[in-house]
Amino acid sequence: MIYHFTPFFKGDISEGINRSVEAVPDDAWICIRDADTMFLTWKQQWQLEEITQKTDFGLLGCLTNRCYPTYCMYEGKLSENYDILYHVDLAKRLEKEHWGEVEDAVELGSKDGSEGLLYGQFLLFPKKVWKEVGGFQGHINHDFEFSRRVLKAGHRLGVATGVYIFHAFRPGVKIPWFEANLDASLLDECAR
Repeated sequence: MIYHFTPFFKGDISEGINRSVEAVPDDAWICIRDADTMFLTWKQQWQLEEITQKTDFGLLGCLTNRCYPTYCMYEGKLSENYDILYHVDLAKRLEKEHWGEVEDAVELGSKDGSEGLLYGQFLLFPKKVWKEVGGFQGHINHDFEFSRRVLKAGHRLGVATGVYIFHAFRPGVKIPWFEANLDASLLDECAR
């Protein structure tokens, strides 16, 4: 079974994730998503169940419209299209064409010179892997560090290419990972 969470713990995202994961059975899979994401088809959670039953990857990501890195974005491009029906149609097409397919994230990352890490808008992993690597740590880079420790422990990172979710990720900002459109006082408040 997969337990789905969009964890929040004021001032410490890792603590929020770890508390959620601790609460589930040891043989479970966990799907962590950012609060500004959403599944787009009624089949996607069923699809993820099937993928987890067949995969040998220790940590999975998926495709989305707005994120970093490029290999987790459809066609490697940041989308500025906010028409949800466009994204639903795309999710249905990818689901149909690539249902259970998973590509190696490190291989995908090597094409653009990156480490092939998976980022926090969507992370799917078995609890046993989380336990093995000591859970999530840190605040801003908790997702990269978790990915690195999963790799170091000898597990593979993968991207489920038939799963496409919507990620709002700073809508209206052209380069969301470099330009914050957040008020500085709000950032200070979130860190407390």
